Amino acid sequence: MRLEPANTWTLARKARALRLLGHYDEGIATVNRALELEPQFGWAWLVKGQLQERQGKLESALASYETATSIMPEDVWVWYNQASALFSLRRLREALQMLERAQEIDPRQESVWAKRGQILRALERYPEALSAYNRAIELSPYYAWAWYGKGLCLKALHRLPEALEAFQEATRLQPDEVWHWYNQAEVLVEMGRYREALPPAEQAAKVAAYHAYSWAKLGQVQRHLEDYQAALAAYDRALQLNPTYAWAINGKGIVLERLGCYDDAFACYRQAAEHAPDDVWHWYNQGNLLVVQERYKEAIPVLEKATQVDPQHARSWARLGNAHRLDGRAGMALVYVDRALKLDPGYAWAWNERGITLESLERTEEAVDAYARAANIEPETALYGYNQVDALRSLRRHAEALAVLDKVLLRNPRYARAGPSKGRFCARLGAQMKRWSLIHVRWS
Repeated sequence: MRLEPANTWTLARKARALRLLGHYDEGIATVNRALELEPQFGWAWLVKGQLQERQGKLESALASYETATSIMPEDVWVWYNQASALFSLRRLREALQMLERAQEIDPRQESVWAKRGQILRALERYPEALSAYNRAIELSPYYAWAWYGKGLCLKALHRLPEALEAFQEATRLQPDEVWHWYNQAEVLVEMGRYREALPPAEQAAKVAAYHAYSWAKLGQVQRHLEDYQAALAAYDRALQLNPTYAWAINGKGIVLERLGCYDDAFACYRQAAEHAPDDVWHWYNQGNLLVVQERYKEAIPVLEKATQVDPQHARSWARLGNAHRLDGRAGMALVYVDRALKLDPGYAWAWNERGITLESLERTEEAVDAYARAANIEPETALYGYNQVDALRSLRRHAEALAVLDKVLLRNPRYARAGPSKGRFCARLGAQMKRWSLIHVRWS
């Protein structure tokens, strides 16, 4: 006996409710009953596609959406959901075409504009994506997901203060969404505002205690605030939730290194590289720590691996050169440092390393120029200026050395206050030189 249409609608609505409850298998069985009764029931095909999409059966979901589209081509949501499935399949340009059809049907549907923003952002067409998100917000100012997407776009465009405002608005509208808090903390970290980053990082871990990314982000913030024990606890919590989370393992390694636990730190870096071997920082941090421990021969092959993983990573090339110099191969070191500077001409540490290397090759005149470049790029780093002074002094260019020293003292008045004489200032900095040659930037 054929059921009345109202009963097929009841089954389809029940299937939708089961989707919202997360009961996907039961929902599929229910919607299939509706489709057995009404094979041309377009809305049931739409619900079936949504259930299949939640199950991760994207190709099947796409087929269901296409069937729904053939039955009710003037329904905006069948085109929207096709775009959603194609987005998940990374068929981005096809997804964009589906949204264009949806917008022909209803140009004022904010969800379609926000989805368009998401797809354009994935295509790295950030200005267009930002316009789409802004249009969605014009149509629905309280649309948290659009504010969040806008924040991600602004972050990609390095417009960090505006990105922060967008994430804060998304959080105000939907405070129970962990990613809104997480991204506030992330932007504040990128801006170097670590103390302000702590409350949103803590709130992210509170909102979603199961969220390994938030615990790791909290660990990163606490590490920057030099609260190392708290950072270690946060990283450990992240790794309890996700034992193979390489970024958290690497972060834990940085904390252990700061605490002087070098063997444990190295084990973390190596484990991070095992889980994510294509991340240059996991190799770089291993090599960096080996140099700090004066294990130069062991450091060199690890740093070579870092340059293979990412040939554009200037820090790895500079550190590889540094390791070769410290192992007594200054000529080879200069080749690698120059490679770093070709990739990043504004890399002050590499210019300083070039100066040290040139001095070891008895090319002191060239070293002076390298130190000057480093000091001009980072005038707040007094040791670069000191190296220039020291090189000028060795060339007996005393008047120039004193002029540079005056400039260093002017830029760094705390050293001027440390002692009554320039001689004592030079001695104070000179005592730090061996350690400075080992210091390098680690991934934050």
